[in-house]
Amino acid sequence: MKNNSSFSQHIDQSVILTMAVWATVASVVLAFRYKNYAPCTAITIAVKPGPVYAGELIQFKAVTYDQINAANWVFSDKNGQYQPGLIVNHTFELPGRYEVTLTTDQGCYDAKTIYVREAPPRIDNPSKPHFKGPQTAIVGLPATFQDATPNAHQWEWRFGETNRVDATTRKASYVYTTPGTKKVILIVNGIMHGELTVLVTPRPVNGIPTSHSKPSPPKRPRKVNEELLPREGEYLYWNKIGIILK
Repeated sequence: MKNNSSFSQHIDQSVILTMAVWATVASVVLAFRYKNYAPCTAITIAVKPGPVYAGELIQFKAVTYDQINAANWVFSDKNGQYQPGLIVNHTFELPGRYEVTLTTDQGCYDAKTIYVREAPPRIDNPSKPHFKGPQTAIVGLPATFQDATPNAHQWEWRFGETNRVDATTRKASYVYTTPGTKKVILIVNGIMHGELTVLVTPRPVNGIPTSHSKPSPPKRPRKVNEELLPREGEYLYWNKIGIILK
């Protein structure tokens, strides 16, 4: 009976010692983890607003109010390959739905669904429409302009005197009211833009433009009537009426 009591007391002491050792180890580990613990702060994925098209280079950014040392991105179209960096660029080659995930060095996590649209067709447009018009014009007289752009179906003419569209036909005429240098602007099909500078001169005087007027030829001297010349001892006076001899 005494032996059984001694054995039980020995077992109880061993259990207590073991539990004390594990408690000490757990306390040390907990203290170490608490000392090195960095709380996970809120983090979000920022991407440009508006639609995303296939083949377009898109920038993704990790946004948070705390400092981040490292981050990894996973784009579901790349078979789970990681792309490191706080700011990364990515291109989705095909339209569809894709999941983008972000994980920081602190274990923080965010995910975003990206819907990629099919890229719109590219339109190859000439840089300028093919139109012509006079380089000079005269105030009060019509100046005519005409477009020769292939496949044109819409025109907007601005002749440089107003802020509105002055004509909407392939061939248009305009009468300038003020002289000076005018900039003629033509927009074809709503996208093609062209300009032409026109010098507008004042209206001609007597059929001859003032900028090119010629000096009047000198007047020929009139023949003097000798009978009207003063005789010796007389004085000749001129006035608006005629000749007076005294």
